[in-house]
This record gives sequence, C-alpha cells and structure tokens, in this order.
Amino acid sequence: MERTVTAVDLIGRFYLATNENDVLNAACLLRNESEANLVPTLIAALQDHWEPRRFGAALALCFKTDRRILRPLIDVVGDARHSSRTRCMAAESLGYLGRRKAIPCLLDGSRDTSSDLRFWSVFALGKFLDRRRCGRTVEQALEAPRRSRGVGGVSARLLVSESGGARHARQSRKLLPPLSFA
Repeated sequence: MERTVTAVDLIGRFYLATNENDVLNAACLLRNESEANLVPTLIAALQDHWEPRRFGAALALCFKTDRRILRPLIDVVGDARHSSRTRCMAAESLGYLGRRKAIPCLLDGSRDTSSDLRFWSVFALGKFLDRRRCGRTVEQALEAPRRSRGVGGVSARLLVSESGGARHARQSRKLLPPLSFA
C-alpha cells in the first residue's frame, strides 16, 4: 500500500535536503499545497542561511494568496543582500499575489541594476494589468515617467536593452510589423 505524502513530509524534505535539486523539488511540491499552516514556515525560510533554501521558499510561496507573505516578499525584493534569483522569484510571487501594496516595490525593482530583477518586476506589474481593480494604478505609475523629462522610469527601462541601448530599441520597433487582431 502506497503512503501519501503530506505537507509535513514535504516541509521535512525541504529543510533536510542537502543539495539544491532536492530543495527545489520539495519547493515545487510545496507550491501546490494549500495548507495555511505552511506559510509561516516558508516565510521563515526566506531568511535561511543557505541561499538555495531562500530561493526555494520564494518559489514555494509563488501562487499562494495568503496576505502574510506580502511584507516578507517585499523585503526580499528590496534587499540587495539576497541573490538575484531569489529577489526575482519574490518579485514574481508578488505579481501572482496581486496586492496593491506591492506596486511601489515592483516599480523600484524595475529600476534595479539587475536586469533579471527588472524583467521579473515588470512581469509582475503586468500581472496587475490583468486585474481590473489594480490595473489602473499600475498604468498611472507607468505613465508618470513618460511625462517627466528624465529617463529612468519603467517605460524607458523596457526600451533600453543592455546590448544595444535606446537606438537599438528604436530600430527594432521599426522592423516589427503592426499587430492586427482580426
């Protein structure tokens, strides 16, 4: 007779894992668990001494809707001491969480020096555009830098690639055919 794996078993696997693959496998399984009592344990893991476990915690919190994860994820995105991939996963998780309080943090992330964090912050902001109640707030925040004289807003960051700069972005826009939704 097969034994079913419980959430407690998965947390045990997550914390007892000695290599990164085992941590990430457990995190992927934890991400699909809906038990609310897992959230405090995963929040605590965001501050673990081992980076793969911090990343795994951010991964496991993705798709969770518990309000308790908002502040810890915001803290991870804003803390440059965390690895880039952990900060990126936290930004993505904030996008799926869909709380308005995350928008300023994600806007800051879209201006970060890490191109990966900029990408995932803008990705997360895009998740807000899918929601009617938050979409207008994000649209207004994205428009503000366009109206100002300076460069450095989200819209400018989207157009400037690391390899080609703004000139490359302008040229690539000219090469793309117009979209039609017929």
